[in-house]
Amino acid sequence: MWRFLLCIVLLAGCTSGGGQVGSLQSQNRTLSEQTKTQLAEIEKLKTHARSLEDRLIESEHQLAAMERAKSESERLAAGADQPDSSRSRRD
Repeated sequence: MWRFLLCIVLLAGCTSGGGQVGSLQSQNRTLSEQTKTQLAEIEKLKTHARSLEDRLIESEHQLAAMERAKSESERLAAGADQPDSSRSRRD
């Protein structure tokens, strides 16, 4: 008799968990989809970050080139303002 009662208790526990299993499976599917969406968004953001970094590097190179050109221009202008020492010697 006690075996019969034990079987009923065990079976009752198994059948009541069936709804919970379905609920957990549904939750698992939802979380899996969210994970896939978030991973795709992360990849998109990484690509965007690399693009921005490349643009920043290019801008820094352009700025450095402009600064070198300005410096060279100022150096040449300063040289033109000073009398040429070779001319002074000839005169």
